[in-house]
Amino acid sequence: MENKKNIQNWISSKNTSSNKSQIQVRKGQIKKSGTHEELINGGCFVGINTTNKKAKGIDIFTNPENLPTAVATILNHAQNKADFHPAKQSQEQVSNKYDGYINEIDSTPFLSLKNNEQDSGKFHSKNYDELVGSVLNLYTGLTKSEEEQIKNSIVDMAKSVFGKTSNEKWKSFFSQMTIDNSDEGNPIYSIVYTTLHMKYVKGKSEVTDQDYTVNKTNYTVLSELIKAYADSLTKLTDTTVDDWIVNTSTPSTPVEICFEKKILA
Repeated sequence: MENKKNIQNWISSKNTSSNKSQIQVRKGQIKKSGTHEELINGGCFVGINTTNKKAKGIDIFTNPENLPTAVATILNHAQNKADFHPAKQSQEQVSNKYDGYINEIDSTPFLSLKNNEQDSGKFHSKNYDELVGSVLNLYTGLTKSEEEQIKNSIVDMAKSVFGKTSNEKWKSFFSQMTIDNSDEGNPIYSIVYTTLHMKYVKGKSEVTDQDYTVNKTNYTVLSELIKAYADSLTKLTDTTVDDWIVNTSTPSTPVEICFEKKILA
């Protein structure tokens, strides 16, 4: 009974949930991993969007073919609750709202944490060209201006760290959110987050470290629970997959951007 009340509250509430995250360790790592200034955010859809474009109301949440729109509608509600609007906000505002959105997603009753994955690369040199190339190769669909922004961000960070006797910095700059409907009827929602780290210590044993870490969190969509609460979910604003992608992406981010699957499958 209590669980039913919590679900109804999540649907009807317009404010960010105060529920504690189930994945505090991952969130803690993100927060400790550096600042989010100039955070680029991108939305992506993988697979076939089976939704009937004419579907409305309860049919969106009860008919399996309309599940992509049902998921997009629920994710849009989570964004509204967290006041997380990458398409309309500055990158600085997006970065400030990001942790609240992660917490809101983790509190969403219609998603269940499936797993966390991590990949990384490390270099022992002051030459940051290899790091620039490795990070750019993580993503497909970047525009030239975005490539330049990422490159300049890394170069500025390197100059700041390696220009001093001893320094260490972390920086997080790219997040991608994906609805993956490759297995039709069993979609997965994933969040990929990239963080850079640089360390330099001058002395007898000089330390020159550069590394990147890619975190990916996968959530299972609870389609049966969505069906069970279809009546209540009709109160939310219908959001198509295309609209969700646009709303989730920073203005300069093309909708075709997707994380390179060879890095994290």
